Amino acid sequence: MRAILPAAIAMILLCWTGAARAQVPEGGTERERSPFTDVRFEGDRAHVLVKGQWYEWLEIDGVPYDAVLQVARQRFPNDWQRRISEDLLFLLDALSMHPGDTVRLKLRSLEHDTVQALPAVAMTNANRNQVRDARHRRESEAPVDAAAALAELVATIREHHAYADLKSLDLDALAREATQKLGDGPTRSQTILAAQRLIARLGDGHARVEGWEQHAPRGYLDFLLQHAQGGVIAFRRDTIAARGSFLDADHPFVVSMDGVPIETWIEAASAYVVDGSPAFIREFSTRTLRYANLVRDELGLPHKPNIALRLRNADGLSTKDIELPIGTSRATYGDWPRTESSVLDSGFGYLRLSTMSLDARALANLELEIESMRDTPGLIIDVRGNGGGQRNAITLMVPRFLGPTQPATARVVNVARRKLAAGDEDPSNPEGYLADRHAYPANWPGWSNLEKAEIERFAREFKPKWQPPVGRFSQPHYMVVSREAGEPAYDKPVVVLMDEGCFSATDIFLGAMKGLPNVTLMGGPSSGGSARLDVHIIRSLGVPVQLATMISYAPDGRLYDGNGITPDVHQPSIATDPIGHTDTQLDAAIEYLRTKTQ
Repeated sequence: MRAILPAAIAMILLCWTGAARAQVPEGGTERERSPFTDVRFEGDRAHVLVKGQWYEWLEIDGVPYDAVLQVARQRFPNDWQRRISEDLLFLLDALSMHPGDTVRLKLRSLEHDTVQALPAVAMTNANRNQVRDARHRRESEAPVDAAAALAELVATIREHHAYADLKSLDLDALAREATQKLGDGPTRSQTILAAQRLIARLGDGHARVEGWEQHAPRGYLDFLLQHAQGGVIAFRRDTIAARGSFLDADHPFVVSMDGVPIETWIEAASAYVVDGSPAFIREFSTRTLRYANLVRDELGLPHKPNIALRLRNADGLSTKDIELPIGTSRATYGDWPRTESSVLDSGFGYLRLSTMSLDARALANLELEIESMRDTPGLIIDVRGNGGGQRNAITLMVPRFLGPTQPATARVVNVARRKLAAGDEDPSNPEGYLADRHAYPANWPGWSNLEKAEIERFAREFKPKWQPPVGRFSQPHYMVVSREAGEPAYDKPVVVLMDEGCFSATDIFLGAMKGLPNVTLMGGPSSGGSARLDVHIIRSLGVPVQLATMISYAPDGRLYDGNGITPDVHQPSIATDPIGHTDTQLDAAIEYLRTKTQ
């Protein structure tokens, strides 16, 4: 990148809107358009293919290429080349530029070294897809030194990963085994997939090669699979309405795909899924089946344009064989269930929390919703499908359910320890390392007397089920929720609806609620995960990997990773629940509250 941007570019960047800092969303074809059919990079310069000729990209609709480069590098430092190539419209949006169906291009011919202006080049989704496909082919075919790349990955894990020793794995042996399996001349994409398979063995639910799915062979299921009572169902969800449909209304369950039992497919897919809790493995292995040709490779099956399914009815007495085309993009699960907080017809409060990533406004709304339900005879808190986020909602909600308004009370809901780098442990820093997780050392000056007493009591009784290596981790950090005497409390029956989609900060919420007076957890077990991530670049592959920097315990001493939280009342979903025709878990919660309030 040039050290000094021209003044015109600097002025454009000053107009960068707040929306520019948002995550690039998944857009439809209208948001995935390009005037180019291929994009390659030499250093930070972009060479583009337009109408069969290669050029250096200088401007688009008067916007200098360097402005696009600057935005891409600021927002996506580890992935800027792909974003420039495939998400051009989002980067231009960030510069307050909104191209129409055509754009003006200023280009330098690589063949003749002359500057040319092309006044009306079509922006199409087909072009963008050609760019994506060309990049994928190059990445798939580029040879790498797999042994060196996996050795670098192992060294990074040993140095930085909090759970490097959790499963007592011989990481060097795993790397050698993976290298041998790749054989002679492995490509970059094959090696990245091998790296993901190695990371999956570590047991950290958050650990992954970022974007590894992009290196899977193309060819996807355009329908969804999910466990329900009785088996695995195959269905589609409407992307707008809160309803969906089975692939076959009379035969909702999957027996096999390509003649191989569905359970075998799920086991094969688990090679790419973290070796975590049974709920985590089952949930995410089933979701990984959408990468059909990837899992076919694990099974030794050929890539075919169609996939053959055998479906069955609920009692297994009737089957049906169908074939569906393999898609060019995978189906998405989306948020589920799609419901909103309200007071139900039964009179019970229903509080829907679909994410833990709540800004100040969302937190204020959540507090208003809780307050509006304080007089209901019972309350349902629905966190099904909530994949986590931040912990602010925990400190807001949980104190209300600690017991009666008198006396003041406090509870330790999480214990965590950070893996230390050289020189990290500083006794003069009483705030510790995990303030962004609302967790502090026992000697933190911010504790109230009540909270200090609770930490002292808890620490005497706490027995961690796994001890990390001595000398590599910080002192324990405690997350405590508390309520002063007389502050608002809800002391009527509460049901928390949960399932395998609950993860990360939602696990912490469930662990905080489990065992509280009048609180019952109902549904399926959570997936289990709690991490404070750092991102590290594996330079041999040019890819970032996410690794946990802390170990995290539930109040009972078990690690969240590999365990999750078990419901007090197991209530599986039935086949018609995921498609929105029924919600038997919510029905069961209402009936349970009726028995408690009669």
